[in-house]
Amino acid sequence: MNHAHPFSTRGCCSGLSCNDQSGLMVSRRQFLAGTGALTLGEAFVPALSGSILGQGDGRRISSPIRFPLKVQPVLTYSLPQRREATSWREWGGLLDEQAVAGEKERINKELGLLSASADFPMEVLPLISVQKTEEASAAARGKHDVLLMYAAGGGTHLLEALTNPEKWNLMFLRHRSGPVYLWYEIAHPRYLRKTVDEYGQPGVDVQDVVVDSQEGLLWRLRALQGLKNTLGKRIVAVGGAGGWGEGGARAPERTRELWKMDLPDFPYKDLGRLIETTRKNKELLQKCNADAAQYLGGGGITLKTTHEFVSNAFVLTEILKTIMAEAQTDAVTINSCMGTIMPMAQTT
Repeated sequence: MNHAHPFSTRGCCSGLSCNDQSGLMVSRRQFLAGTGALTLGEAFVPALSGSILGQGDGRRISSPIRFPLKVQPVLTYSLPQRREATSWREWGGLLDEQAVAGEKERINKELGLLSASADFPMEVLPLISVQKTEEASAAARGKHDVLLMYAAGGGTHLLEALTNPEKWNLMFLRHRSGPVYLWYEIAHPRYLRKTVDEYGQPGVDVQDVVVDSQEGLLWRLRALQGLKNTLGKRIVAVGGAGGWGEGGARAPERTRELWKMDLPDFPYKDLGRLIETTRKNKELLQKCNADAAQYLGGGGITLKTTHEFVSNAFVLTEILKTIMAEAQTDAVTINSCMGTIMPMAQTT
């Protein structure tokens, strides 16, 4: 995906087809090409009514689909050369190749610990170091979601070349966690504000700058990983996509425009047909009855309705899981969940 900051308005794929290697994804364009103007229900009910339902088919998605966040770390620095009768050395602790080598080692160690502690999928690419504008521009065009710049030194032009507004950018600065970075002192006035009062750097703001804190870096990466997996998400909308209240009337439209989500419709008439077909599957009904009994037998549970309603909830779960598998996603939403679905499913 290509991501502008904070949301992309261009280049984001439809549905969850971004991961070509997953084997699970199909784009909305491909889907519509194969089904014409059919809704999901019309296209999939024949398949859902067959042997797939309740059989643990390989297409079932057993855990949430989460694509890893690709992070490209980049160290910027400039080695000073002595000049007579003028200021020749910038602030900061990286003054020679030995100090640079030590800093690279420190960064790689911290990134290793960061990856190990992350509770979300993340791929950290090999550390790049840049001193020239052309090197920075090449790094900015790389195949990553987030560019994490360790701004130890270098001029403003170096950081500007490194900042691609079509991607997410974070800046890490050292004050006390190691050799102090030049940009710890001047990131705000020179990089973000261009030595004027107004902010002027596309793709980055003060919230994207972290000083010393690995925890501060981690929560930003976690948030961006969640954003990556929300942009372009396919969500099956049983009963169609909707929104709450007067302000929610345009929710589906805004969701498609801002979040680039794919919201295929699964009509209630098709769900009703599927539920009716499922109730003829004796093997599946026996399984759901057994699952319901096992659930109710757990500690701390008191039944204040009938066993049938609980068993029907397990039946509906099997149906929804299969609908999601056929749509090749892990997400479903129910329109009119407080009424329309209940007479059909005989459960909530």
